[in-house]
Amino acid sequence: MSECQRTLIHWLMRTIANTRNRRNGWTLCLGLLACLCSFCIAEPLDEYGGKLSVEGEATGDWHVESIDGRFWLVTPKGNGFFALGVNHYGDFNAKERAETISNLRAWGFNTGGHSSPDWLRAKMPHFISVTQHDNEHWEPVGGFRFDDVFDPVWQDQAREQVAKAARQHRDSPLAIGISLTDTPRYNLEATRAHRVFSWVDYIRALEPPAPGFKAYVDFLKRRWTGNLTGLVQAYRLPGLDSFDQLDDYSFSGLEISRPAIREDDEAFLAVIADAVYTTAREAIDAEAPGMLLLSERFKMHDHPDGVLQVAARFCDIIAIQAGPTYGPDVGNGPDESVLDAAYWDHLYKVTGRPILVCDHACSFYTEEYPRTLWHQFPSPRAAGQFYREYLLGLTEFPFILGYQRCQYRSRFDPIRNLLKQGLLDLDGKPYAELVQEIAPANKAALEAVAP
Repeated sequence: MSECQRTLIHWLMRTIANTRNRRNGWTLCLGLLACLCSFCIAEPLDEYGGKLSVEGEATGDWHVESIDGRFWLVTPKGNGFFALGVNHYGDFNAKERAETISNLRAWGFNTGGHSSPDWLRAKMPHFISVTQHDNEHWEPVGGFRFDDVFDPVWQDQAREQVAKAARQHRDSPLAIGISLTDTPRYNLEATRAHRVFSWVDYIRALEPPAPGFKAYVDFLKRRWTGNLTGLVQAYRLPGLDSFDQLDDYSFSGLEISRPAIREDDEAFLAVIADAVYTTAREAIDAEAPGMLLLSERFKMHDHPDGVLQVAARFCDIIAIQAGPTYGPDVGNGPDESVLDAAYWDHLYKVTGRPILVCDHACSFYTEEYPRTLWHQFPSPRAAGQFYREYLLGLTEFPFILGYQRCQYRSRFDPIRNLLKQGLLDLDGKPYAELVQEIAPANKAALEAVAP
């Protein structure tokens, strides 16, 4: 009996044993049993899960290749790999850890995600997450902040954070690459709406001679070279008679809604991003030149094109978190229940880089937890059916490298008063109807990318 067969049969029998209603347990498992043969008679895979039928270059490192018109992650053995993973796990005991690995494999996942614990990293391919700054969109008041990324002290610290991760994981054959800060706030309007001021506003308000303030002033001098009058008129800067006066000028009270300022602020975001990505690229090149570098895990639509273009210069892969909104109420993110083809096409057109959907999910209603993170469907089966629809839709884009689902085990967030719903409930039991849909969906996706 193959490892695949043992894994799935073990999970099926455990599900029956843990189901209070045995009749329902047998019904569920009979449905899942139909997937057994197709999962286990799948085409041969290499030791990492790469498809032997998709042949790339065997470099000994994970890398990206375009093969027959499609971008692939390529395993160290040289075979195409479409990543299907789960993010965010928990503090599990030994038994729960073994069950987690068994479940993931039985449900057709081949990747541990970008926040895998060490015990999972030892068993499955995964991404390493490095946080360089604390302006993630989900940070609570008091935790969210902007950094002066032009300060050499910050740059040294940020560079070392990536370098440390690279040194720690460069010899692991299961470490696919390093991804950077989760959902950073770049979008000017969204940030000002939810955090009062943007990253540009923060830099502009620094006291001279702060490195960030100097970088902003130097940017304005380059941007308006030879046109001091134009700058004064566009910005309404009273008393500015020379560019040198900018070196200690106070921009307090600036009308940031003025068109020229808005355009310049967008351009300066790219300068900020350049400072961030320079540190990461330098660290990777110094410590692990063969390791893939993924962009910051941009929240969908919170990434001006100029920032994306900077990320594409430094990174091998663009990482996108599609959502979330808060179900059942519309929140501050896009509606992740719609696969927006125009969005993904634009993303690739702007960057020219392959894309990993690094975090996405959908949830479903329960009486106990009516408010959930991510778009809410009426039932676990409906959520599972949408999972299939969304995942198979992604496979139609030849630049999509894979999909990572948010949350393995459910967790209640008392601050936001909502359930961050996973594949398992709060007691650690799988949502049976959900995973019954997910397992064949994953198989269908792997077949779709390489028929």
